[in-house]
Amino acid sequence: MILVALLCICNLQSFANNPTFYYQIYSEARPTGYGKVYASDKEDPPTDSQYKDVRGTAITGEGALAEVKAITKTAYLWAKPEDGYMFTHWTRVTTDDTDDTDDEVTVSWSKYTSEIFTTGRTTPDEAKKVSYRAYFAKKGALYPVSSDEGLGTVRIDIPDNKIGDEVTITAQADKLAGKFLGWRFENSQELITDNPYTIKVSNSNKGTYTAVFESKETATKGIYCYIRNTLFNRRLGVTGSVKDSITIDEREFKHSLMLLPNDNFRTHNIPSTVIKVIGESTRSGGLKGVEMMAQGVSTYTLAGAKFRVERAGDGKYYIFGFSRGISAYIKDFGRGKHSIEFIGNVISPTLANRLKVEGESHWYLEVIDEDNID
Repeated sequence: MILVALLCICNLQSFANNPTFYYQIYSEARPTGYGKVYASDKEDPPTDSQYKDVRGTAITGEGALAEVKAITKTAYLWAKPEDGYMFTHWTRVTTDDTDDTDDEVTVSWSKYTSEIFTTGRTTPDEAKKVSYRAYFAKKGALYPVSSDEGLGTVRIDIPDNKIGDEVTITAQADKLAGKFLGWRFENSQELITDNPYTIKVSNSNKGTYTAVFESKETATKGIYCYIRNTLFNRRLGVTGSVKDSITIDEREFKHSLMLLPNDNFRTHNIPSTVIKVIGESTRSGGLKGVEMMAQGVSTYTLAGAKFRVERAGDGKYYIFGFSRGISAYIKDFGRGKHSIEFIGNVISPTLANRLKVEGESHWYLEVIDEDNID
């Protein structure tokens, strides 16, 4: 199949010699006839008529009034199975130019998902190309579904199973938004809490197994997290001091963001590193409209702006906001050092629009709840 590109042209306004950046988002349904897909650089969901086997439409974006060398964008992807079929997963596709083979990495088990990419390409002929495939399969005798894909997703190892097959179904709760309660078989009121759950398919147990998820109500109650940079292993915290050194008497910090050495046991006893994250689920593993609070002080109160959290793969996340049309990411550049008594150097996090060194902008959000109380 020949792919048709979704050509997204981000046309930056003329200021400080700004270039125009080009990118193409490809999406494809596999196998053809089992389902349809839609891709965009906007979060607006598609209408039924917009779903295609392959999506291709030109879109013009708007840039920033600032000199930039690259832009970071988000690809939004939707998949819709045909009757009698099920969606299984999305992959990101990289083509090896040396032998024309594809290298695929699974990125999501949710029919709606999003992925972040950066482009510094300034000519249409050299546009940044990002390609995704949605995979579908025939429904088997036993079929898992999610009670709410915004809270969690499901997987099955043999989608087109039949009587006599031994299959395993797995429920994966959205770490920031949902909690798995159990499997409900057909209309039974009892929940099966095994996860993963292995079943030998028979006439008596074939049918639909619904993974029941419960909302963490992050938008109203919030969730408590440790937020740790993946490259330097420093923990995000809140401080009220910008002095060259901070003494033991000033340990209960209240205001601006800081990064503390995670390998120092004293860091774990500082309350300002326990951050309450409040935000609405993006329904694709992230949060939007995010504010972070520590010791009663909110980043929204300090900055007058809110963040967005998106998956970066392997349990990692991006934390970013927007400034004049450009994404600004929280990074750990290892700069702006000052010291805290008995703890060591404190680093100031940095905002930047370009995802150059991935680890600088990758964060672990380690949720503190009844499942991770230790």
